[in-house]
Parts: sequence; structure tokens; C-alpha cells
Amino acid sequence: MNILIGSVRGSPGVTSLSVMLTHIWSRDCILIEADITAPVLAARYNLKQGELLNFVTSCRHSVDASISIDEYQYLPGGVPVITASGKSSTTESLLKELPLRDISEILPEKDIFFDLGRVNISTCPENLLLAADLLILVVQPWFEHLDPLLFQVSEHKMHKTNLGVVVVNAPERSNVKYTGVEIDNALRSISGGQVGVIGDLPYDPKAAHICATKGPGSGSLRKSPFIKSVEVLEKKINKYITEKRGADTQSTRDDFEEKS
Repeated sequence: MNILIGSVRGSPGVTSLSVMLTHIWSRDCILIEADITAPVLAARYNLKQGELLNFVTSCRHSVDASISIDEYQYLPGGVPVITASGKSSTTESLLKELPLRDISEILPEKDIFFDLGRVNISTCPENLLLAADLLILVVQPWFEHLDPLLFQVSEHKMHKTNLGVVVVNAPERSNVKYTGVEIDNALRSISGGQVGVIGDLPYDPKAAHICATKGPGSGSLRKSPFIKSVEVLEKKINKYITEKRGADTQSTRDDFEEKS
């Protein structure tokens, strides 16, 4: 299973969500940092930067359907992580070369998460989009975040990638704040019902700070609203992907019967 996580504007907490979601994920997984503009995992967790190059090389030359455990670094809590290059053009080139379908065969027992950071769907490497089971876009409920989101969702029609939106609540501000229901209705309206809100996260800066400094396994996070919401989201994501796969299978069957 391949899951992409990104945002269309600002810094609504993509990396914090990616780190925490992989930490509590119900199956073995890997987190690949695919943030072209502002990768932070190496600096945040005292890791070596630029491991994506070694990973791509290993995947392309693996002949025994396995990748050495030495290729991985680990986040606090034990999740294997591949860090991005510090140079945006290098990261972008490597991502375009990433043989995701081959990786699924090399690592069939692991789900792969991608922290995209800020992303534009129309310029996101097509191999990532085509191989993704789900693209999650994280957004805050303000007009300046929602306007580019709605635009990119309309652009999304050219791709065959399931897309879901996670709303991260924010402190009250002077401008208009939209509810999750309003955002969901707008998304479904412009996407023909194909895209909607699949979850929401609370405004919890304390938990985000602990996750960034002490790691997702910190005991201080166990009862935080943030981690409880991520646990709920994890179940929703699995359900969402299962339902989408079922719908796609039925659609393929219908198309075959119609042509027959």
C-alpha cells in the first residue's frame, strides 16, 4: 500500500501527521521523505540527510527481492525512514526514478508512506500518483488554504489517484473559518462526489512540539487529543482505501461486461 501525504499551502502539520500515523499504523511501514522544498526529518531527529539516493539505487539493483536493513534509519519509536536530499532538484529527480511498483514486490510486507510537504498535484511525479492507493491533502479551514485546495482537486481529475482531505483545526482568526461539513460538500461538488473529507485533527501545538522534539513514542503523547485523533484517522484511512478498491473493482467489472 502506498500513501502520499501533502498540503497545498502553508505548514498545516504534514510531517507531524506522517510521523505519528506511521508510528501507530497497524502494519509494518516505511516513511519516505519526499518533500522537495523543505525537508526537516534529518534536522528534527538527528538523522543523516540524503538517504533517498541509496534507497533508489538499492531498489533498482536489487536482484534477490530484498533490501538490506542497513539502508534504513529509524525515527524515535522504531519506524524505518528514508530522508530526502538537501537539494530540491536532486530529490525531485530521484522521486521520478523511484520504481514504486517494483518496490511493492521487493517489500510486499511493508506499506510505504511519503511525506510530500507542500505539493502541487499537477506537477507531482506521475509515478507516485499512479502507484498511490491514496493521496491525503492536509488543509486548515481558512479561505486562503481552501481556495488552492479546491483548484488542485479540480486538476486532480486528470489523474487516477484516490484523494482524501484531512482538516487540521486552527486557532480562531479574524477571517471566515469553514466547518468540515462545508469543506466536504464543496469538495464533493467539484469532484463529482469522488473527493471528500476523510478525517480531522485538533489544534494541539503541545503534542506537535513533543512529537517534533521527543518523537512519536513519547509517553506524554498517549492521552493527547492529537494522537487519539490520528488513531481514529488510521482506521478511517484503511476503511476508505478498502471501499475505493471495492468500487474500482466493480467499475472495472462493469466496463468489461459492457464491452462484452
